[in-house]
Amino acid sequence: MEYYKFIDEYTVEKYEGGFLVLDGKIYTNPTATTLKSAGYKTITKGEMPEYDVKTQYVLAHYKDGKTIKCTYDVVTLPEVSDDECDTE
Repeated sequence: MEYYKFIDEYTVEKYEGGFLVLDGKIYTNPTATTLKSAGYKTITKGEMPEYDVKTQYVLAHYKDGKTIKCTYDVVTLPEVSDDECDTE
């Protein structure tokens, strides 16, 4: 199972394995209980929306709770005028 720590609405930190320092103790291969004590949680991801890769991108949003919930927003890229394009 993967565990993540909520940083802000756009950022989570994935636990990558190895050791963990908690309350001055070093844990190698920490248990799920230890990870939860350190603020790591499982993540629940919403369905990825459909979007046009030429004119849009997807932005993940995170909400902290009992688990971390991830939802996605489709964002339209701003139009670029011919004057702004430098094709030289």
